[in-house]
Amino acid sequence: MAFILRTLAQKSRDKHPDSNTKAVKALSEDQRVPMLQRGVKLAMLRNLRADLSELDRTDINSGQFLNGTHTTDSATDWQEFNRDLDPFSGKACSLHTGASFVETMIDAGLMHDPVTGAPYFSSINTFVSYSWRGPGASLSDLITSIEDALAAKGFGVSLRLHVLTLTRRLQLHIL
Repeated sequence: MAFILRTLAQKSRDKHPDSNTKAVKALSEDQRVPMLQRGVKLAMLRNLRADLSELDRTDINSGQFLNGTHTTDSATDWQEFNRDLDPFSGKACSLHTGASFVETMIDAGLMHDPVTGAPYFSSINTFVSYSWRGPGASLSDLITSIEDALAAKGFGVSLRLHVLTLTRRLQLHIL
């Protein structure tokens, strides 16, 4: 069952039912999880990919994951965001916290793989550069590319997905 996205979508609806477009005010930066501690581990990415597959979203790109499957253009998708149109988008799932997707997962207690117990988060040591939209730029394909690249290099590292450039190829920057 698309555990991460369904859990967060329900919490968002329950805790912030008053608006489908405006997030609650986030905590001040000194009260948030420090930026360099918001690294995403492969276990979380694998479970997110499984959620996307179960929800028949394997073809959506990062822009659609963030703002909704109904959006088509990075220049305007932030204006088109609406939780009613896509309750499983990253922004819809985080609307009730006003924080990052990672912080929202931590707030919901989603910190470990429910089957293996593998942690979802750690400190950042890898930045990923990837295409935001376009042919071959699905979020599921990105996760598979990260998994393949890490396996080929023999790394079991924490990741934080961060847009560095708009490229079509995956670039791993090991810090």
